[in-house]
Amino acid sequence: MVAHPPCTFLTGSGIQWLSHPEDKALPFEERRSHPKYPNRRNDMLESVEFVKVLYNAPIEHIAIENPVGIMSKTLKKPDQYVHPWQFGHEESKKTGLWLHGLPPLRPTKVVKPTQQRIWKMPPGPNRARDRSETYQGIANAMAEQWG
Repeated sequence: MVAHPPCTFLTGSGIQWLSHPEDKALPFEERRSHPKYPNRRNDMLESVEFVKVLYNAPIEHIAIENPVGIMSKTLKKPDQYVHPWQFGHEESKKTGLWLHGLPPLRPTKVVKPTQQRIWKMPPGPNRARDRSETYQGIANAMAEQWG
């Protein structure tokens, strides 16, 4: 199984939406919910449990792909981080791979990272989808090396 669970509630960039902006100095347990996203904490906890179910599935070969975020603390640190620039794309996008029964991916075409398209992407109707897209070079490496 190669799983790409939704990262909306798991990424480090989403942590700012867990608590009320005025409560940053308080211990996490004492903070109020964010007024704009009152269910965000529960959504995060449900997402974490979903990833744990995937990781602990009775499957011989498992890879779970997700950006840097909460899974490093709630499951374990990723077995590997990859960037698109290691697979032929001039983009930096640090992505964790949690592996079970699979070797780390070997870079296939290292190029100089010159783009920050993901970080500089403007708001729009397709922003979340476009930011979460797996680069073709990484997908090809997964298929070739693990298939």
